[in-house]
Amino acid sequence: MSNEIQLMKLVEDRLRPSIQIDQQAVETYYHDELVPEMNKAGGPAKPLTEVSARIKDLLAEKKMNELLSGWLASLRSGVRFALPIPALESRTVDRRNGRQSARAAVRATARAIA
Repeated sequence: MSNEIQLMKLVEDRLRPSIQIDQQAVETYYHDELVPEMNKAGGPAKPLTEVSARIKDLLAEKKMNELLSGWLASLRSGVRFALPIPALESRTVDRRNGRQSARAAVRATARAIA
């Protein structure tokens, strides 16, 4: 559990400073989403002043999730994986003992990728 907490702290420290939620975004969310949802549920809508801080937190959390998704996608796109290609295995057999040498397999895979 400690690793998860540290990871979330790292993500928050990296992404949170770039998140700015202005009052206009809070008011738009309140009028366009919260009030209609509360009316649909049959209850009166709470005043904006009462829910403003929670809306701001919610919008910041949504934005952080968007930024995290984008950040993870960019990290994934920058990663290249080198997988052994089965067709090359026959080329990487050591002629002396008939076994594949690790060095030959790495060289063959690198040539195939290059």
